[in-house]
Amino acid sequence: MWFRPIPEIEAGDTGLPSGTDLDALAEASGSGPAVIGRGLETQISQASDREFIYHPWLTTWVGPKTTAAGVIGCVAAAVLTGFVFNTGYVLSTATGMPDGQVKSALTAVAEPVHSWAQGARLNVFSDGIQTALGRQSAFTDEFDTSSVLALVEQSQPSNGPLGGGPSGASIGVPLIPVAPDTSAPPIEVANEPTQAAREPALLPKLIAPYAKNAPPRQLPVMSSDLTQPSADDRLKVLIAGDSLSTYPGFLMQEQLADIDLVRSKLIWHNGTGLTKPRLLDWRAYLAEQVERRNADVVVMFLGANDMGSLTKKGKVIPPHSDQWRGEYALRVVAVTDAALKAGASSVIWVGPPTARSKQTDKYYRDINVALGAADDVIDDLYVIDLSTGVEYKETGRSSGRVVPLRQADGIHWTRAGSSEPANAILTVLETGYPSLAPRLQAARAEEIG
Repeated sequence: MWFRPIPEIEAGDTGLPSGTDLDALAEASGSGPAVIGRGLETQISQASDREFIYHPWLTTWVGPKTTAAGVIGCVAAAVLTGFVFNTGYVLSTATGMPDGQVKSALTAVAEPVHSWAQGARLNVFSDGIQTALGRQSAFTDEFDTSSVLALVEQSQPSNGPLGGGPSGASIGVPLIPVAPDTSAPPIEVANEPTQAAREPALLPKLIAPYAKNAPPRQLPVMSSDLTQPSADDRLKVLIAGDSLSTYPGFLMQEQLADIDLVRSKLIWHNGTGLTKPRLLDWRAYLAEQVERRNADVVVMFLGANDMGSLTKKGKVIPPHSDQWRGEYALRVVAVTDAALKAGASSVIWVGPPTARSKQTDKYYRDINVALGAADDVIDDLYVIDLSTGVEYKETGRSSGRVVPLRQADGIHWTRAGSSEPANAILTVLETGYPSLAPRLQAARAEEIG
């Protein structure tokens, strides 16, 4: 650091223009004779009777000397360094972006830099940070759903597509057999599971109920054989997901706070989803959280960031296709299955709401279709669809006045708008825990009022 030296103030050196009549100036201000040369810390104004006291650093610090080009170069070097050390995260983010020129350009730049950074082992720094935060490394293997194909096979009736599950879902994930290649000699593989030769897909006729003009879905009804909470065994609710879980989660915690038989916990990770397991593997993470917190019910808000293509066994699955919806449904099943095996009795999954952007809303409709399919595949999954057949609403009325329901991005709920998903979840909880119904109803009524 550099300091500007303070010149010695000699008697008679006032710093005023030559020829200034100091006595006349002092008399005009009513301060009496002027005083010059008080020292470095204290100087008396020549034009008034007010005393100004300065700390030496305020009058001597001038900061480092550099040019505008130097500042720009320093910022550019910092950005470039951050990019090189975090190319895995950049590629993970690009994977979830909507297809287009921005995604293509970002991927084209990031992929070769990431290959070089991995060769130089520069990724250990960002991977270490991810591990410290309890996340997976920024660039890991793709989502493997082979473990849940048996669940899909078991849920598939022999005479046609899936019927409605316990929550009233109307579509499923039929398995489409892969035709054998008769031009090649048969290859015998011992003990190969039958599911390995099948891929899930959603046929157009099954997607039809979730078309743009489809009616809204009814709220699901939970199983009637759930263990009711007691003073010795309280109901533990784990609320988890992406940033969409924040406002509804906070509101739910407020609504449940006065119910002594319920305990709730909210955890969220912004920007995560099922199309980007490289950023956070929700299957492993949610299972760990359920086991750690001994959660009974899991409330999931996930899907708002799931835009763009999927990767399956090294192949790209384009968005807005039956294969994309089928693969997404399998990932929902895999995450739900992991939570149930970790000890949860049920999973309530809230799909993303209707979005203002038509491009974003197209993805959200596909996600809600996949959620409906997953609902038919696995028991104890209850899907709340706030998008299908529901028009986007920017504002609403509360206590006679207009209030915003969505934030500026046209996706996230405001505090007022979050009452819709929060109250829908409490309504579903009533069906599974009738002993809590009076208090859950009172909590909703208080919020609505």
